[in-house]
Amino acid sequence: MLLFVNRFLISVAQFCIDAALPAVKEGIVKEYPKEYLLLLKEFVDYVCDKLDIIDRPKIKILNNSDFTQQFKSFGGYVPGTNSLAVVIKGRALADVLRTLAHELVHAHQMQMGTIDDYRSGETGSFIENEANMLAGIIMRDFGKEHPQIFVL
Repeated sequence: MLLFVNRFLISVAQFCIDAALPAVKEGIVKEYPKEYLLLLKEFVDYVCDKLDIIDRPKIKILNNSDFTQQFKSFGGYVPGTNSLAVVIKGRALADVLRTLAHELVHAHQMQMGTIDDYRSGETGSFIENEANMLAGIIMRDFGKEHPQIFVL
């Protein structure tokens, strides 16, 4: 899902992957094990390498359903700020990673100049279909190397 807004409001329950890792060490983030967050970070590195993403987007990991309720989606990419958000609350890790891969494909598309306007994110558009397809391929490849992502 592409979000063509310059700014969106999300509650304070959000945190960035890079900021979350020190928080785990301090025992602040108790709901998700350290391994979960480390695997998220490893996955982001994997996808960015696979897609040759040079300008990595800022990633917000949301541990609430506010975003989902507002945008009717579990993730979104904002081209204007090169940032993305993904909701983890109540979701299996493999599902979260698929959403993350989808949104990172949008970052790649932006880098390649294939996102042109707000219609790029419409259901059934080439941009959305490509993001869905590549996210599926990335998940299969990553899942073969990391079968633990399928544990509920």
